[in-house]
Amino acid sequence: MKDILISAVTIITIIVSAMFLITGCSDENKAENSGQNNGNPELSSVYPPSGAVGVDRGDSIHIKFNMPMDTSSVRMSFHMAGGPGMREWMDSLDDYMGGMMQMEHMMRWMDSIEYDGGFHWNGRMDSCIFVPTSEMMPNSEHMIYMYGEMRGMNGRMMETDSLQYDGFMHHFTTRQ
Repeated sequence: MKDILISAVTIITIIVSAMFLITGCSDENKAENSGQNNGNPELSSVYPPSGAVGVDRGDSIHIKFNMPMDTSSVRMSFHMAGGPGMREWMDSLDDYMGGMMQMEHMMRWMDSIEYDGGFHWNGRMDSCIFVPTSEMMPNSEHMIYMYGEMRGMNGRMMETDSLQYDGFMHHFTTRQ
């Protein structure tokens, strides 16, 4: 019975992932840095959306860009971390540093609780799905952080002036 349930969850995840790659995300989930295209890569959407609550622990992360991307630069710039106490740690770091979060310290901490996983790209190389190798922790806040070292296939870098902490960061919470 357990094997059948795992197989059903896997099949559903594959179907939802395929639907995302074919259709992309709606305008409702546009990242805040989208705007007039200047030839630089931009993040168009991310699922789950920032602030989402009750995200299924087995969900994948869906990312859409405005152009084909250099996949290795996206992989190297992508971080996903989470678990109990994450919000408290982030808040205490901000308070401790006098309102100035130190990115090096944050990145070392994120590396210690980061999810491993794999990227699956669509044929146009403008959308990908990050599938964590382990199920996300229950009832916990998670953070996705992608910094501005991402490049499009055209070689141009993502502009970071409109991104917080020189990157894209958002949070979502998993359900029990």
